[in-house]
Amino acid sequence: MAQVDKHEVTLEGGRQPLHPTAFGADQLGWDQVAVLDPAQGAALMEALNQLGAPCEPCWQQGWSYSKCLLERPPACTELLGRLLDRGVGLAGLGARTADLRTALRYDDLWVDVPWEDVTAVADGWGEASAMVQVVLVVDLQSPFCARVSDSWQALLDEGGSALQVRILFWTEERHPRSGPAALAAMAAAAQGQLWAYSRLLLSRYQHLDDAGLVAAATELGLDLAAFDRVRAAPASLERLQAQRVLAEALGARSAPTAFVDGFRLRGARPHPQLSSLLARAFAYRVPGP
Repeated sequence: MAQVDKHEVTLEGGRQPLHPTAFGADQLGWDQVAVLDPAQGAALMEALNQLGAPCEPCWQQGWSYSKCLLERPPACTELLGRLLDRGVGLAGLGARTADLRTALRYDDLWVDVPWEDVTAVADGWGEASAMVQVVLVVDLQSPFCARVSDSWQALLDEGGSALQVRILFWTEERHPRSGPAALAAMAAAAQGQLWAYSRLLLSRYQHLDDAGLVAAATELGLDLAAFDRVRAAPASLERLQAQRVLAEALGARSAPTAFVDGFRLRGARPHPQLSSLLARAFAYRVPGP
């Protein structure tokens, strides 16, 4: 039985089935493709015509990758240029259509992450000039977030100072301590201990009563008076509520969800999948195959 590409099946939410196309390189209007010889260009175009678009609005419409390239939606243009550069580089090295499909397909979709909106409501770290932006959607009472915590840590260690990271906390009724824990983590962020505190809570996600939140703060040497002021502040609750709204707007349905360079990965994904996205993000910014 032939393997079904996830971009080629009908999903919930009104997603249209993929409409394969037959565009030629000369129709796309992207200068990068002109450097390829006819055979290389044909292999690349075959892959682009068969793949679903990598950005969510075009993917929902059932557009092929090449249709998205042809239409050039404003929100997608930078991403498409980077992905096409990568495809052209691989095709120039003789990659076959199947290999190009694999190289240009992601496990999930690219979304246009409004970074200014993220930084307005979410705490995090990293320089504004960092190469890659990472957003983690975290429910501190979720066993799945606890499970993926080590994978996230490995990703952050791998990216190091090249990453700019923000945390969007996710709260829900079935995890009644997710809200108080998130407010406590935001209070820890005010003292430079956002991730250390979050990791500590995830390691004991079944014990997030108030005594447990204070114990974790004490363990990290936080100023408890300042800690209590921040977590009780109405402004902190407003920011937390805004984080949930923004996470949903980005397509998160639950936590854990990660965004690496705009590519969304839902669920407790293993480190190799996260690392693959990070490696590709670096590759788009560094010349070479």
